[in-house]
Amino acid sequence: MKFWLLLILAAFIYAEDIRIRQAEVKLEALFTEEIPKDNPNCGGIEGELDDNCYECYICEDERLKTYKSEAKQLKLKSADCKTVSTVCCVPQENLSTRSGDGTCGKKKTENFISVHGKTQSKSTVRSVLIEEYPWRAWIYRKEQYGDDKVLCAGTVVGERSEVVMTPASCLQGLTSDDVVVSFFKDKNDVTDVRSIINHPSYTPSKKHEHDIALVVLSRSQRAPSWTSPVCLSATPPLPATTCVTISDNNSYISTVVPLPKKCESFNIRSALGQICSVSPLNDYVPQKGEALLCQDELRQTDDIYFAAGIALTTKESVTTYTAVYQYYDWIIDKLNEIATT
Repeated sequence: MKFWLLLILAAFIYAEDIRIRQAEVKLEALFTEEIPKDNPNCGGIEGELDDNCYECYICEDERLKTYKSEAKQLKLKSADCKTVSTVCCVPQENLSTRSGDGTCGKKKTENFISVHGKTQSKSTVRSVLIEEYPWRAWIYRKEQYGDDKVLCAGTVVGERSEVVMTPASCLQGLTSDDVVVSFFKDKNDVTDVRSIINHPSYTPSKKHEHDIALVVLSRSQRAPSWTSPVCLSATPPLPATTCVTISDNNSYISTVVPLPKKCESFNIRSALGQICSVSPLNDYVPQKGEALLCQDELRQTDDIYFAAGIALTTKESVTTYTAVYQYYDWIIDKLNEIATT
């Protein structure tokens, strides 16, 4: 049966992915080997797929966790008959089901809520309205409100919209009794906090290393009904991916994810749970805690956004982010625990 296979091979990887990359190179060789004429039983592919386009990975690849559909398996036989490798293939049409229930990561484009009884309008082309990215939030110290009093921005994660992701460094020395969350930047519309969960590897003395925390909202004060979570990414954005983030004056920033070695030249290291992006020189600076929002590189027509990073610091137009994909499993585990308590 005729079918198309799309084998996704990571051209740029982090050091901890070397084992995966070596296996992918091996699979690439197996896919391209010619079946020997003197032994037609060696080489080739065992198994069938339908006429859809598929992504195929080695079955241990972490990226398979981000698909809801069950993978189909193929066996690849080497030309010398010494190796049989199994790959897992997922239909490309299911890409949009990654890391969510179909409601995450959807940008609002019209019919925005009124604020203080007034209809919102954009003051500039790059202005971002309340509810446009319906996962945005702001964390304040109690009784200290206003644009200049924001401790950090935050991002709603999880289907129940009761958890806000933010840098742990923003909450250093504070407890859940000290802070509130607003979805309007408005002191008259705040939600109390039930608990703060710092990542176990975060250490205050090592600022911005493994810098991530989850702020759990009070269940007696629900987030506004229009809020919805961002999608979470279990893999890093590919180099040269154009993403967006937002400044403290609610302006849209277009930013590009460079090669890992570019980040390392600014002492931004994957081993410390970090990635980076580069914005135009002298452009707006991302607000600390804002998400680095990227679309799936294979589904650019879909208006679905994944949180690839959490903004920490900016220097010379290069912003350091906490790399969300490195904490994907921890976030999901905590969301599950929170939902049952």
